[in-house]
Amino acid sequence: MAKVQSQVEQSAESHVKRAIHSHAAVYQWLQLLRRSLGRGLRFTRPWRVDRPRTAPHLALPTGLVLLACAWSAALGQSPALTSPAPGSVLPGSVATFTWTTVSDATSYKLELGSIPEDFGHLGTYTRAGTTATSLSVRASGLPTNGEIVYANLTWVVGGHASTAHYAYIAAFRGSSAAPVIGSLSCASKSFTGPGTDLCSVKLNVAAGSGGANIELASSESAAVVPDRVKVPAGSKSATFKAEIAGVSRALSTILMATDGKSFKTFPIELKADKSVLELNTSSIAFGDVNLHSSATQSLRLSSTGKNPLVIDSAKIAGKGFTMSDAKFPITLDPGKSLSLDIEFDPATTGAVVGALTIASNSVTGSATVVQLTGTGKNIAYAVNLTWDAPSAPDVSIAGYRVYRAIDGSSQYGLLNGSLDQDTSYVDETVQSGAEYDYYVETVDLAGVASAPSKTLSIAIP
Repeated sequence: MAKVQSQVEQSAESHVKRAIHSHAAVYQWLQLLRRSLGRGLRFTRPWRVDRPRTAPHLALPTGLVLLACAWSAALGQSPALTSPAPGSVLPGSVATFTWTTVSDATSYKLELGSIPEDFGHLGTYTRAGTTATSLSVRASGLPTNGEIVYANLTWVVGGHASTAHYAYIAAFRGSSAAPVIGSLSCASKSFTGPGTDLCSVKLNVAAGSGGANIELASSESAAVVPDRVKVPAGSKSATFKAEIAGVSRALSTILMATDGKSFKTFPIELKADKSVLELNTSSIAFGDVNLHSSATQSLRLSSTGKNPLVIDSAKIAGKGFTMSDAKFPITLDPGKSLSLDIEFDPATTGAVVGALTIASNSVTGSATVVQLTGTGKNIAYAVNLTWDAPSAPDVSIAGYRVYRAIDGSSQYGLLNGSLDQDTSYVDETVQSGAEYDYYVETVDLAGVASAPSKTLSIAIP
């Protein structure tokens, strides 16, 4: 097989690096490479997705160059090689490697090798910890035969060493370049519900006389692509369709394309297209409420999915909690809302806990629970009455009589058994939630009462 020079972009796309840590994406990636390379590809070391320590040894047909991605044994805030871009082709026998630093690392070591089990035979470079944001080393003596070059970056923090693994393609000093994938793109980057995405794969130069076969794969079953697409001879691009299925939860899928010498990816966001119930609150707190009185709060239920929301029932539990009348089932079209009035009317003192359980076809769960809390209080009320004495009485005043009736009733009762000498009276026998009407009569020394005063209405909380 004639040797070809792999021409790939100098930086791997960031979402590829994230996807390579996904079990599904790694599996698809490996299967894609296996289909592309045929029997010439074998793995002599088991691949461990959970915590890779060494790369799989890729045995390739002579002259065939594989684009290898970087993988890492440590995630999060860790040093990372940034230049040359992981997975890229090295510039030649000499390359400058640059990595980001962390403030608490005391030392760094970069090991280079072409055999996973023997890191360092192409060079080992050490650097002390630094306050600078990056460090660099100049490596020489690198191969120029198109093979894979592995890189180990090790750093020490608090006496503990951590290592990240990377892979590159050695420069190849051979014949003229063959076509490689320049880009993979689709018309839409986001879908809500099922649909079809028109995608295109483009080469950096026109395909040769036999055309160019491109292998395709998807990291999620919700996005289906053909196994392969062919770029016709003399052309630089080919199109294909990605069939998108509706999903019940939001997720990301990554489309992948490879020709055995290079690969590209394209991410598509899939949004939930099912019925979704959204509440304005997950709990209702009534606070202190006087006995035999009530407090009311509203709960708003909204349909925020793509499909109609069916609310089968809403059941309330807890002493003193009630709900406004509503006939179920209720169907809410997308974008519509419903309000339920929740009431708390305690009959005893103390804290009360309840719950409202809503049954629906929402993808967030068939049962949605709203927590209810409130405290019954026995609050004593009194009515303080004051009035003005007659300005110019014809007779001497002996005192006053105070009368009370339930609001709306004509049956008034005398409150003070003996005449009240002062122009004020305190009624301590009122009940919470009731309304009362009052009037006062003036009584002279002969015991004759005046006409009633104007009535005063009082509402008790």
